[in-house]
Amino acid sequence: MGIDLKKRPDAKTSLNLFLGSLFFGLFYWCMEAVRDVLIFRKGTIVEQLFYPDWMTFWMRVLVICILVLFGLFLQSRRTGLEKKAPRRGGGSPVLLSGVLSGACYWFLEAVRDTAVFHRGPLWERVFLPDPMSLWMRLLAVLIILLFSLYVQNLINERKRAEDELRAEQNRLEKLVGERTAELSLANAQLQQEVEERMRAETELLKVNRALKTLSQCNEIMVRSLDETALFDNICKTLLEAGGHRLVWIGIMDGGDRPQIEPVSIAGREPEDILFLKTEFDKRDFEKCPSGRVIHSGEPVIINNMKRIPFASTWCSKAAAKGFESMVSMPLRENDRTIGSLNILSGGVDAFDRQEIDLLQELASDISYGLSMLRTQKTIKQTHEEKDKLQAQLLHSQKMEAVGILAGGVAHDFNNMLTAIQVSADLVMMEYDQSHPARHELEEIHRIATHAADLSKQLLLFSRKHPMEFIPMSINQSVDNLRKMLKRLIGERIEIETRLAQDLWSVRGERGTIEQVIMNLVINARDAMPKGGRLLIQTENMKLGKAEARRMPEARPGKFVRLRVEDTGHGMTPEVIQHIFEPFFSTKGPGKGTGLGLSVVYGIIKEHDGWITFKSQEGKGTAFDIYLPVLEILEEPGNKPEVSLKRLTGKGERILFVEDDEQVRENSVKGLIKNSYKVHPARNIAEAVQIFDRENGRFDLFFCDMALPDGNGLDLAETLKKKAPSLHVIVSSGYSDTRENALSRKDQGILFLKKPFALKDLLYAIQEALG
Repeated sequence: MGIDLKKRPDAKTSLNLFLGSLFFGLFYWCMEAVRDVLIFRKGTIVEQLFYPDWMTFWMRVLVICILVLFGLFLQSRRTGLEKKAPRRGGGSPVLLSGVLSGACYWFLEAVRDTAVFHRGPLWERVFLPDPMSLWMRLLAVLIILLFSLYVQNLINERKRAEDELRAEQNRLEKLVGERTAELSLANAQLQQEVEERMRAETELLKVNRALKTLSQCNEIMVRSLDETALFDNICKTLLEAGGHRLVWIGIMDGGDRPQIEPVSIAGREPEDILFLKTEFDKRDFEKCPSGRVIHSGEPVIINNMKRIPFASTWCSKAAAKGFESMVSMPLRENDRTIGSLNILSGGVDAFDRQEIDLLQELASDISYGLSMLRTQKTIKQTHEEKDKLQAQLLHSQKMEAVGILAGGVAHDFNNMLTAIQVSADLVMMEYDQSHPARHELEEIHRIATHAADLSKQLLLFSRKHPMEFIPMSINQSVDNLRKMLKRLIGERIEIETRLAQDLWSVRGERGTIEQVIMNLVINARDAMPKGGRLLIQTENMKLGKAEARRMPEARPGKFVRLRVEDTGHGMTPEVIQHIFEPFFSTKGPGKGTGLGLSVVYGIIKEHDGWITFKSQEGKGTAFDIYLPVLEILEEPGNKPEVSLKRLTGKGERILFVEDDEQVRENSVKGLIKNSYKVHPARNIAEAVQIFDRENGRFDLFFCDMALPDGNGLDLAETLKKKAPSLHVIVSSGYSDTRENALSRKDQGILFLKKPFALKDLLYAIQEALG
């Protein structure tokens, strides 16, 4: 239960005790006047009220003063109780004060009756007053006591109200304390909730920011077409959308000592970017977080640069620049760490767990995007290489087809030249040197020899010309041709040679290599009709896989490069497409065979090399020839000389197989004239029939490699099994068949290249028979 404080007695709602005492004083004055008139017969009421004698006046004033003082005392007592709570058990009871005041009044009345009215002694007036005085005194004392009781009641009520108020106040204070504690707890919980909510909102903002960054970066990865654009856009997005201070991506470069190269940097301030470029040491990258990431393949998270768990000078410098937090995420390709994504911030603990997880997911996405870009690049390069290879294959097939055609033409041409040369030799055997026809026959033989050079060019293009490879120096061939080249190109053209010192040796045929140089020089001369400069340069080259990919038909290894460069009019794209095709010429009718560059192509291919060129209209042409280096020098063999006296036979029996009728007939005639017994055959079937008919009684077997019904070399092996002592000579104009025949030299099989003269045939027979 509570106390209604509005009913509490105070100076405004209760009787003023001073006024009350003053009222009782006036009442006493009036009662004294009435008593004096009625009892003591002392004048009228008016006189006693307003004009009493001085003794009566003094006694009345004295009593009134006592009442007023008593009222003032009670009023002050009451006012003190109202201002502050009285002490428990403190102060005199009000009723006792009233009794004392009544006793004082009684005594004063007795003194007045004795002193003023002479109505007996003092003790009698005190203890035995007359009835009227007794009544008046009792009335006044009763008034004082009633007044005291009233005041005491007020005080008691006030105390009771104060006690109840104090109890209520204590209860309220207790309730307020409990409520305050509850409110404090609730406030603490609310504050904690607010802090947690603010922290959650901050984390949510970070997560949303990271998700937004992740989304934008994924869009970048979808749109990016190359690594540079991908890295630049990723760093820029992380800087702007992620709210970081410095972002950079480092990629490992290949080399003997691995290093990390910052390929993309984005920073808030230019000095931050400058700091990274100047302070980051690529050689000692393992000492910094990015190096540790690449070394371990795991993320490195630093929440305070000044308290890193490992020693790093770079991190100390970064902390001095205001970078306090850092995250370094690995970038992988096929389970191999190839780089790192590095993010630096200016605050401590700038990266929470969720943001780190999202950044790690972003690093994985970047790794995937990088792998996809590199895969696409590889696929693109593969398609480009495939297109190049297809173009090279088509070109090679075209060249091979043309080569086969040229080889077939040369084969038939060689047979015709062989018949001409052998026929001329047969006729010259009938005449001595003084005969008039001898000169014409020699001219026929010389022309046939020159025609053989044309056939040789065709076979060189088709790569079926037999060559004798020896260790040689390109520098020596250039030196041998220098004087002749000067006379060949004329005075308008300046020749400059740049020959490398200590040039590596190659395995080649000196004559054909010199022919390559001659053909290229002649083409350069024709491209500079008004003069110019011709450069012949040699140098050692070591090609890696990357360099080899940039050149068609190239391969890695060590090579000697021969360059022939002119300052002529160059070639048009139309001419470049047909540059190595045989019989293609830009010199006009009657001014060239069109075999120059095709022969060069065939010779270089035969030497297991390749040729490239660069040409631009009005700016000249440069041919580069690459020949493989000869690692181990070989000693060329020496062909033994045969005396001319030994060319004539001694009746040896020869089985001669040749499908070309003119070659067969003329060769047989020449052998018969030189004392050999010859059995001719057109094909394998006739040869086997003749061999069986003669029971294998032959000293030598001669056959062409390419016969209508089979291979002459296979036939020779079959016959040698039947007659092991049989000597064999095979003939052809193709290098592949020559190599096949030479590989069986230890089996007694010799090779004679076409076209040949009768003397060459006789030499070969003498060498075979020993």
